[in-house]
Amino acid sequence: MKMRYFAAIFLFCISLTFAQEIDYSVVFTGVENARALKMLKGTSQLLSLQKSHPPVSINALRYRAEADIPEFIKVLHSQGYYEAEVKIELEELQRGPRVNILITPGTLYTLETFDLSLYCDFLQETNGNCCVLTLEQIGIQIGSPALAQEIINAELKVMQLLAECGYPLAKIEKREIFADGETKGVRVHLFIKTEHKNFFGPSTIVGNERVKEAYIDGKKAWKEREVYDNRKVEKTQQDLLSSGLFSSVLITHAEAADADGELPMKIDVNETKHHTLNLGVSYQTVFGPGITFGWENRNIAGMGRRVSFQGDITRISQTGLATYTHPEFLRKDQDFIWQAQAAHEALFAYSMRSYNVMQRLDRRFNEHLRGAFSIEGERLYVTASVDNGNYWLLEFPIYLRYSTTNDLLNPTKGVIVEFTTTPVFNIPNLKQSYLVQEISQSSYFSLTKSDSVVLAEQLTLGLLWSDRLSVVPLSKRFLGGSEQELRGYRYRTVSPLKEGKPEGGRSAVYFTLESRFRVSRQIGLVPFFDIGNVYTSQIPSAHGKWLKSVGLGLRYFSFMGPFRVDLAFPLNRRKGIDSVYRVLASIGQTF
Repeated sequence: MKMRYFAAIFLFCISLTFAQEIDYSVVFTGVENARALKMLKGTSQLLSLQKSHPPVSINALRYRAEADIPEFIKVLHSQGYYEAEVKIELEELQRGPRVNILITPGTLYTLETFDLSLYCDFLQETNGNCCVLTLEQIGIQIGSPALAQEIINAELKVMQLLAECGYPLAKIEKREIFADGETKGVRVHLFIKTEHKNFFGPSTIVGNERVKEAYIDGKKAWKEREVYDNRKVEKTQQDLLSSGLFSSVLITHAEAADADGELPMKIDVNETKHHTLNLGVSYQTVFGPGITFGWENRNIAGMGRRVSFQGDITRISQTGLATYTHPEFLRKDQDFIWQAQAAHEALFAYSMRSYNVMQRLDRRFNEHLRGAFSIEGERLYVTASVDNGNYWLLEFPIYLRYSTTNDLLNPTKGVIVEFTTTPVFNIPNLKQSYLVQEISQSSYFSLTKSDSVVLAEQLTLGLLWSDRLSVVPLSKRFLGGSEQELRGYRYRTVSPLKEGKPEGGRSAVYFTLESRFRVSRQIGLVPFFDIGNVYTSQIPSAHGKWLKSVGLGLRYFSFMGPFRVDLAFPLNRRKGIDSVYRVLASIGQTF
């Protein structure tokens, strides 16, 4: 008996070994909705197992095809085709069987009504005291296709909006979804129990070891006894993560409120290492190869204050920088920064040594507007130029930035306006003081829904008010030609010339236009055009030749942001100064 059993198993295995695997094809017919067709193909075992696990018989193929039908029906229902029918037909062809999936979608059902019933068990909180939600707020449009995902998204949006106006414990008690075969419409009714209105209660902080609770408390966007708002919770979480002190932050509330409606809060953090030592190599088009090194402590006194030392050495520049940052100085959204810097730079236009001490207040007024006020003292030596000199300077820069862009390194929508005004006093001779003003405007226009084509432009105007040009140190004058403007020209050389070398100017105008094409997920091409000039007069002149450059940029989109390489050609090349072309490389878009 056992021998017969083992023999049967052996023969079965032999038959499987020599069975002919079937190479088949699949054809969908009857579906014109591209999204529905893509979802059908994504759920089909016929397609997912076609190459990796081909069937060994026609019956196995038929079974696999019929097993797909219930999933196909679910997909079609989710896309609003509630009367859909699916049939399978196997067709024998010379090159192998073909599975025809015959779909009759029927009428596309639309949303006929979408009702929300917000209620609670407490008379004082019925009707008017609950949040008022509109269909537009939750992304519902009556008459649109009755897509299951949109209904689910609307439910999630309802819960999100309730959590933003004091009802984080709300829950959907019942949902009614009725598809009417006569009207071909879908009626949705959600019954949501809001519970009491809740308030922020006392907070418990866990997981912190070296970061003091006072620092974490200072980052909270809410105050105790305020109406609960989930947006404030999300902002607090993001601010704590952005500090660089934590690898993870989880903020939760209790499952039930106390007698006063307060929800106890819990902030669970996991700290990162707070010391960083860096050493690396770099390459910049103008400065050539270089090395960079530094050290940072991000948690001085357990309060997130930072001390860092950074050094950068290249062929033509050497910089050492010490920085102390005090976040949340005197108030939220305000930082105090102290810096000391020693720098040397040897360019075609000049050679410079500088020793600088600076104190700055950075302030974030709101989501779009930020500003800074600084006091800087600088000892400056300018040599190897057409106007050498030694200077003691006291500067008071005021900076404002307004931005509505959607990304820091790769904006595709919005505008940026930046304005800087800097009174500068020459300490030995106050009569030689001057005022620097610069305003820049950048705009970004996405020409496609996928942001694959973006038109970007930047206009910059610089004005330097002084009695005469010689009052201003040459390295502080306007000198065009950089990685942002007039890219085809030698670095910081665009200005009127004196004795064959740039003497700088008191006014400047630069304009740049870029067409940013994203040809794939990681590769982009950017044709660009730059125009501008620098003048010794305090007001730019409308007369005379403007310098222009054109070129093509390559973008590689990495996790750090776009890596940029630009090939630029000067159209008004100056003999003995400019090369035929320039290659520029850096991280981030041009502007």
